[in-house]
Amino acid sequence: MGKVNYDRSDESEVFKHKSFSSQKNRRKMGHVMTWVLSVLAVLIAAACIFTFFVGVI
Repeated sequence: MGKVNYDRSDESEVFKHKSFSSQKNRRKMGHVMTWVLSVLAVLIAAACIFTFFVGVI
């Protein structure tokens, strides 16, 4: 799919294209945030377990 030429498109096509693009970007950011928060949760849990067994961070 090539680059869309907005000059020949009417306003509804421009809106539809931007809407689909924003949905795709939102979905991608959702996956990134899920991954980042999961890694953060694992690190916090590992720090808690380490502190429990060792006693000092």
